[in-house]
Amino acid sequence: MARDLSTLVGELAALKGDATHWLTDPEYEVLRYRLEAAHAAAEAALETSLSVEEANRMLFDLAAKGPLQVIVEHGRLLYSFWGHEAPP
Repeated sequence: MARDLSTLVGELAALKGDATHWLTDPEYEVLRYRLEAAHAAAEAALETSLSVEEANRMLFDLAAKGPLQVIVEHGRLLYSFWGHEAPP
């Protein structure tokens, strides 16, 4: 299972890179955003006991309720809690 999830994380990272490079028109912003969100959820699932679906739902719930800030920067989604800096 972990190997499959690790493979998924790698494939999503590659798709994200391709999308950022090739899909530069503004109408593709939603696709790039969803790829980034899927990649973040898969990475969270890889590092925790959550499934990809559970991690995705948790990230979106936290962002919708306010304690989690989501920033799109250079084709990447950055998650942080309001008022806290990321660890080095």
